[in-house]
Amino acid sequence: MILAFVLVGAVVNTSSQLPLKCGTNARVTHTIAALGKRSSVIGDPLAVLFSDPVIAACHLVGSLLLVHDTHVAGYNQDRHAKTMRVIWALRALRYLTHC
Repeated sequence: MILAFVLVGAVVNTSSQLPLKCGTNARVTHTIAALGKRSSVIGDPLAVLFSDPVIAACHLVGSLLLVHDTHVAGYNQDRHAKTMRVIWALRALRYLTHC
């Protein structure tokens, strides 16, 4: 729970600062890029993210952006790719922080 507040604080603090400087992990970066895609050869993407949660959380927070959609129907997800990427990033952050 405390980690969730730290991550939210980091998002609020970095909104007016320079971009986040995250460490590198090729598997985590590849997994985040593939989040939400139907055909994924990664295996269990959440296990990959949990293998390096600090780098994963940093990259996930960095991938968040403002979207204007308030509702995406399950059958209409392909038409809202940016919104779905934000939703999947938030879902992954919830998993990593156990919230």
